[in-house]
Amino acid sequence: MRTINNIVLTDPLSDDEELLSELRNAQKEKKHRGAKPRKKSAEIKLRAPAPEPAPAAKEAVSQAPAVPEAAEAPEEKEDLSEPEDNRREIPKMETEKLRDLPPLPELPQTPPQPPLTAVVVRRKVKKKTARAKGEITLRDVRPEDAAALAEIYAYYVERTAVTFETTAPDADEFRARIEEITKKYPFLVAERDGKPVGYAYAAPFKARAAYDCSVEVSVYLRRSVTRQGLGNRLYDELEFRLKEMAFTNAYACIAYPNAEDRYLDCGSVDFHTAMGYRLCGVFENCAVKFDTWYSMIWMGKKL
Repeated sequence: MRTINNIVLTDPLSDDEELLSELRNAQKEKKHRGAKPRKKSAEIKLRAPAPEPAPAAKEAVSQAPAVPEAAEAPEEKEDLSEPEDNRREIPKMETEKLRDLPPLPELPQTPPQPPLTAVVVRRKVKKKTARAKGEITLRDVRPEDAAALAEIYAYYVERTAVTFETTAPDADEFRARIEEITKKYPFLVAERDGKPVGYAYAAPFKARAAYDCSVEVSVYLRRSVTRQGLGNRLYDELEFRLKEMAFTNAYACIAYPNAEDRYLDCGSVDFHTAMGYRLCGVFENCAVKFDTWYSMIWMGKKL
């Protein structure tokens, strides 16, 4: 503004500048008092790309074992077992009550043998005529026969493998066997000149009641009367009595050699084959006597 001759003159330019200046100052004060401070823009940092690994490193990573996943914890189950205090204590076996058994000898290795059925079919029974040395009669056993019959049986126990018994019974033991067998089964004696020369008997096939229709049969002769048909006579009479008593099956347990043997031949197999018995079963290398392995066969006959 200017004054000339008491007249105030305004300069439009200067007035505008002052007005603008006042407006700017007012805006600055307003911004300073009420406006919120401005946030700084976040800085964006760019990472440089990672260098590509070498081929050897790639192969090592591919061959690295996989990290196993954490196994799930097993589900806990309720323990239903009986507490130790309530468990029954099992008594130990009283070994002193067991029967003392003799130790087995050192056994040789036996080579494999051909099937016994082939041997049984191939062998033939040799027939011999009986020697005329007095008439032989058959009768039921008596208790006083025990000593003579035990003597006949002792030869087969001590000198052969026909029976797998290793200790011959004495007269008292044999008398007890006679009394036990004759309670239910026939027991026959072959006698010549008043002396027993052989015997045959039946015995239980198995102890259980379901086997009561079957029996096991045996025959033993003095060596002086073997191969004279006496065994056939004894078996014929024994089987006749068994049929009368309603027994239906007769079986024979027979020792069998695995090779040519000084203690055992196939005579018993030949005898039973001639009497109509057939092979029922084979138990290979099931017994040892005289340091030798022996087999055992079962032969049977329908009565």
